[in-house]
Amino acid sequence: MLFKVVYSVPLQNYLFSGLVRIKLLFFFISLFLYSGINGQTQECLALLLEYKYEDAISCSNDSEGNISYVQLIEVLKNKGLDNPLINQKKNATPVSKLIDSITKGYYLLYKDTKQINKPFNLFNYALTRSQQLNNKMLEKLSLLAIINTYNYSLVQSTKEAELYLSKLEDLIESPVDEYHYLTKKVIYGLRNIQFKVNVAPNTISRLETLMLEFPKGHPFWVHFYSYVGSYYEGVGDLEKSKEYFNNSISITNSNKSLLFRGFIRLAEISRKQKEYDKSIRYIDSAKSYINEKDTLRSLYYLNNYASEYYYLDDSYKKAYETLKASKIQGDELLYRDNALEISNLNVKYQTSEKEKQILEEQAQKKRNQNIAIGLGGSLLLTSIIAFLVYRNTKRKQRIAEQEKELEIQKTTTLLKEQEITTINAMIEGQEKERLRLAGDLHDNLGGTLAAVKMHIGNLQANLGKSDNPQGLLDKANTLISEAYTNVRSIAHERNSGVMAKEGLLPAIEKLASKVSSSNGLSIEVQDFGLEDRLSNHIEITIFRIVQELITNIIKHAQATEATISLTQHDSELNIMVEDNGKGFKVGKLEDKDGMGLGSIERRVEHLEGTMEVDSTLDKGTNIIIDIPL
Repeated sequence: MLFKVVYSVPLQNYLFSGLVRIKLLFFFISLFLYSGINGQTQECLALLLEYKYEDAISCSNDSEGNISYVQLIEVLKNKGLDNPLINQKKNATPVSKLIDSITKGYYLLYKDTKQINKPFNLFNYALTRSQQLNNKMLEKLSLLAIINTYNYSLVQSTKEAELYLSKLEDLIESPVDEYHYLTKKVIYGLRNIQFKVNVAPNTISRLETLMLEFPKGHPFWVHFYSYVGSYYEGVGDLEKSKEYFNNSISITNSNKSLLFRGFIRLAEISRKQKEYDKSIRYIDSAKSYINEKDTLRSLYYLNNYASEYYYLDDSYKKAYETLKASKIQGDELLYRDNALEISNLNVKYQTSEKEKQILEEQAQKKRNQNIAIGLGGSLLLTSIIAFLVYRNTKRKQRIAEQEKELEIQKTTTLLKEQEITTINAMIEGQEKERLRLAGDLHDNLGGTLAAVKMHIGNLQANLGKSDNPQGLLDKANTLISEAYTNVRSIAHERNSGVMAKEGLLPAIEKLASKVSSSNGLSIEVQDFGLEDRLSNHIEITIFRIVQELITNIIKHAQATEATISLTQHDSELNIMVEDNGKGFKVGKLEDKDGMGLGSIERRVEHLEGTMEVDSTLDKGTNIIIDIPL
């Protein structure tokens, strides 16, 4: 038998109740389910960061909360949406609402709208809420969306973009995160059309080393070739730049944005190498990949470069027409940039207003503290006088209460002595009953069975010799009937109490009621799952165990309350007896008189069970017994 003694402070009663166990079970099940859903959402969003749009579409099958997620994939994949946005449902989760905000922001960004402050505000809202929800994946997507907004400005606000790049760097947790940070850093270091290169060579080498982490078929490679190709063009290595742009064009399938960018850059490189015919051909190729969702920007690039190529080719009229068109389109893009700057200033203004409000609240709090200190000082003297009077009064009350407690303790001691006497008498009666039963078995049934054995032996020895064998059989049969009658009589007397009629639980409840009737100790009996009767010998043994534990509480614990919990689950019975008494220092269990914890331990061991004793001085005792059925 495994016997364990626990030296910790006893747990509160409610921790062991069946109701609390059920609540805890449902709590952990709910926590598990929520974690699983959240983990799936995070996994799907992670695919977007890797540009794996097809895998991202098949990641989630939840059609009810999937609208914004699918539209976000489409707007990122195609640089816009072909269909109008579908509003998210009213009962959408916070994560779905944030995805919806990012989707709408990209939709407006790619829609050729002059209201570029709207996508910026949507992205900024998503960034703030994702930080509040501590959702790192959505925070990264929001930051990338804001940085892309700056990327869509013709004259970039590089300093503002660097602020968000710094935040993106703080969120690096994987090679994917580092890829986004480095590529955005390269983009803003090139300053777009002007190619005023501000990219450190170690950034490029770091990015090239990082790409070894991804297989050649990964979507990152086509973007990598395009970004690094722009870098080499900016530093004057035109041949290497052409190699990278051709690699980008050769491995991209349907990304119009990268194809358009690749042909535009090849056209510019050809112009720098004075291959004007090639430049015009590359411009014509780029026209096939104009982004319908952002036509204004695409046309600006085409007309701006084409005007230079026509001029160098002495086609002055075409050069003038394309230059004039690019001028108009550039003015519209600059309008968008101004709107973005205004939106950015508005965010800063709102932030400063919040900081101002916080400072005012802190100042008001300081004033309130000063007022409170002044009032406290004026009341201090009065409080001291009142305290001295109060302490004197309480001292007198304490003396009176102590005298009253002494009287109550005397009364309680008398009641407990009476209870112990009652229990001792009960136990003594039970022992006498056992002795009487043993005597009845020996005197009545034993003699009868010995006579039966003798007659049967005589009949067997004289079988075929006796003149009256039927008489011997009749005599043996009479003795057997007499033995049967004695057994029934003894059994009826033995099982005539509550235990035989109703079972273990009513017997324990009757015992608890009888002990509690003196008002000195209140015993509560709780049962869970005790619907069927147990075997007779197990019920009797368990009743004796509980009976001895109650006797120990009355004799030693000085407790006012006790609880007996009986819980049956599957093939095991759990018994827990708790009291709020004085407790004791748990050590090696000994039983010199046969009535202590050692005796109970032997009974439990006889039933192949385990027992744990948990007791702390002045905080009560818990005894837990588990018995296999």
